[in-house]
Amino acid sequence: MINKNWEEEFELKSFDDYKIQFAEWDRLRQQNSDENWIYIGGDSEKPTTAKIGLTSRSLASRATGTQNPDYLLHIAFKVKEGVSAKRLAEIERFLIKQLSSQYQRIMHKHTGYPSEWFCCSPEEMQACVEFILEQNFTYEMYCHHCPIRGYVVFQHWKQGDPRYVAGDPEQPVDPDCYQQGGCGADCDCWS
Repeated sequence: MINKNWEEEFELKSFDDYKIQFAEWDRLRQQNSDENWIYIGGDSEKPTTAKIGLTSRSLASRATGTQNPDYLLHIAFKVKEGVSAKRLAEIERFLIKQLSSQYQRIMHKHTGYPSEWFCCSPEEMQACVEFILEQNFTYEMYCHHCPIRGYVVFQHWKQGDPRYVAGDPEQPVDPDCYQQGGCGADCDCWS
């Protein structure tokens, strides 16, 4: 759950080392941010279409901000707090370019210009976007690499969760893992 008062509750005196203090401060900052998302939406009446987008605001602004009553937010990947709006726009452009090479883009009926909608299911787009983000933007994303699972674990919000908060998409595979965002083993997920 996001704690909007985390900065006020952060105790500087509880750390002996300024590096550990900064690491914990940044972890809490990222964990409690509800802004900066790359999201995928869909149309409940057209299951073979999906939309890619970004918001530098909270995700709730994109869950209800469309004129399409059949629009559903499928998944959103958390971008780190502090990533600039310019960099967010670059990530979105790169994603759209990559998706355009794999899926047909849907054109706006009125203008004929390409939209952010593609001819693929939200699930297909999710897999593609996860791959692109893992290969190109892990520094900007709120994520960690799990050497046990062998892939990047993105913090995200997924349809069905009533809260718009970041969460690990997988349950730990081993109860011995005590890492925050754990992968299932005593490992260096956050290194």
